[in-house]
Amino acid sequence: MTDGPRRSLVRIRIKEVYDLMNRLNLTQKSLAELAGLSESHLSEVLSGTRRPGPRTRRRLQEAFGVDFDDIFEMDDDDDA
Repeated sequence: MTDGPRRSLVRIRIKEVYDLMNRLNLTQKSLAELAGLSESHLSEVLSGTRRPGPRTRRRLQEAFGVDFDDIFEMDDDDDA
């Protein structure tokens, strides 16, 4: 039995992000600048050590010109 409802968290679809970066000829540095994020913040999101918050998700979507489902997915949090 669980202590409460399971939380769904957003996870970045890393392969799709790198495919877009390659297609658009973007480095992490140029993507960070385009999205208005610090390089360190973007690096943490891309490495999976940090979950992208709503503002980061919106900025990345706008930088790539894509929809949520193109670069993010919902992930059930097994630790909650």
